[in-house]
Amino acid sequence: MKKLAYAALAMFAFSTGPAWAQDAAAMVTPTEPAQLQALLLEEGYRAKLGVDDVGDPMITSATAGYDFDIMFYDCTDNANCGSIQFYIGLSEPDQGSIQQLNQWNAENRYARAYLDEDGDAILRMDVTMPGKGISKEVFLENLGLWESLMSGFVDYVWD
Repeated sequence: MKKLAYAALAMFAFSTGPAWAQDAAAMVTPTEPAQLQALLLEEGYRAKLGVDDVGDPMITSATAGYDFDIMFYDCTDNANCGSIQFYIGLSEPDQGSIQQLNQWNAENRYARAYLDEDGDAILRMDVTMPGKGISKEVFLENLGLWESLMSGFVDYVWD
């Protein structure tokens, strides 16, 4: 009976091992900026990997004719980051008063808009990627959400 139990346990361990490894490989993590860049390129986006003003990783990309950045946050010594943030800044907004951006914030979820010190309309959307990251599918859902929010924001700001 014990031999049968050990054999069943061994079969389970070997049968789930490759599936687990495959699932781990499908995870997107902010600790691997080049992996995120490769995924964007694979999906047809432009994706230039660089660094921001403090030396943390940053990816510059574009969609619908507008550049945006993916900023990496919660980094240790400019590596091993814990989250990302989508970012776009639009200069000379037609609708860029604090009241207008507050109205946009009141009507839209998931991202926040504000004016920076230069009067540019800024939109940011955080994506938390705890532990071993998030699945490729969840990342792509967040990317699609960002595209939708960004497009609506551009239309709103430059009415």
